[in-house]
Amino acid sequence: MLHDEITNKIKIQISDIDTEISDVSELLNKIKTSDPDKIELKALATVLHSFYNGIEKIFSIIAKDVDNDFPDDSFWHRKLIKQMNSKTNNREKVISDKLLEKLDGYLAFRHYYRHSYSFYLDWNLIKDLVNDIESTKTSFNTEILNFIKNQ
Repeated sequence: MLHDEITNKIKIQISDIDTEISDVSELLNKIKTSDPDKIELKALATVLHSFYNGIEKIFSIIAKDVDNDFPDDSFWHRKLIKQMNSKTNNREKVISDKLLEKLDGYLAFRHYYRHSYSFYLDWNLIKDLVNDIESTKTSFNTEILNFIKNQ
């Protein structure tokens, strides 16, 4: 059973992720019928980055407070997501193989975003991530809440 403090930390992050996506709901609806302009593209890229950062914060809480094992080398982002897709002595898998596959794209974009200029952004390269962000968030929330409930 997870301590209430851990559960509360995770739920705060879930709420923050939900707020981040909700704040751009108008833009997410708009881009279903027309491509974003440069400013909208930059805003969407920021949301993608924040979305994955929120997910990674949850993974970090679990790694530190449940697993007592946080990867600490230069590949820690990749190792952390794989750790959440693995059963440990302290817990079951946090995320499914299917969700891991979806989140891999957001992790890759997070890396690109942090090491590139925004004028290099290409709508065609992030369109699928943006269009899938709401369903990915729903899947993520479902799996994390199930993890909390079953842990």
